[in-house]
Amino acid sequence: MSQNPLLDELKQPQAVLEKLTPEESLLLLGLLRKATVTQRKNLDRATDEALKVLPRIIRPAARKILFGR
Repeated sequence: MSQNPLLDELKQPQAVLEKLTPEESLLLLGLLRKATVTQRKNLDRATDEALKVLPRIIRPAARKILFGR
């Protein structure tokens, strides 16, 4: 693991990220990953709510068409 895991993850803005201490970098990387997971869960929840307006039998097909899953 490098001295700056956040820079390894994001790649940019390099000049700014290089000024972080290893501890700051780890802290911000952890916050970024937590926010990403939260955002994904919220998006999944919103998608499920939006698809509830469709009849249950077509929801899986609609989900596959819209999102490929």
